[in-house]
Amino acid sequence: MKDILEFLKIYNKNVKIMETDEFNDYLSYIPEKWRSVFQEKDREKRIEKTLNIWKTYVSKELKKTIHYLEENLLEVDFITYQGKIAILYEIKYKEEIFYYEGILTIDFSENIILKQSWNEIPKSIVNFYMNVHNGFYTYPSHSGLVELNEVMYFDDYEWGIVEELENPPEINFETTFGFFCNGGGIYVAIDIKEQEDIGVVWYDDCEPDYHINFWDVVDEWMISAFENI
Repeated sequence: MKDILEFLKIYNKNVKIMETDEFNDYLSYIPEKWRSVFQEKDREKRIEKTLNIWKTYVSKELKKTIHYLEENLLEVDFITYQGKIAILYEIKYKEEIFYYEGILTIDFSENIILKQSWNEIPKSIVNFYMNVHNGFYTYPSHSGLVELNEVMYFDDYEWGIVEELENPPEINFETTFGFFCNGGGIYVAIDIKEQEDIGVVWYDDCEPDYHINFWDVVDEWMISAFENI
């Protein structure tokens, strides 16, 4: 536990790993479905309850990710920092251990355009964010499904690649949001005026991939990220 905390503090000096006897102090701030997970003292049961929430809400969308976690999730700890409450996932790959973070508190007050457009976001994406996690990404790089305040609104940026594309973009930047980021300038995004769950893989240096299934790509890329940490 001490080694983990030292690692976490490199990136967030005020981060705190909650002890079991402290959970009651935080229960009123977390979604009800997660409270039994917080209160569970047995490690295996806590992991099981965590994954059951995933299975309840995104068993279809993130089938491969859930299976990987079933096979490789070693521990779930509860952390808090900067007003956030999150679950820290300790995951193994071969001889390596890496960490993912899933925030439990919902906040997109710093992403006004997304907040205004929330009713138009595909239901499956809303379902993940409201019932599983407000983002699920590597600690500390935030590569993965980003938290709501960090969702990319495409119209806020100038995309130099547009001038190099063979054809005009098939998405409207004013209605496009990037929910998944690989940490290297590649986004899996949704144009909310298009068919639900049909998105685009947007590269900062080459032709986009249009008409992709948002969740199929995210699920595949999540596994790839797990195995290339």
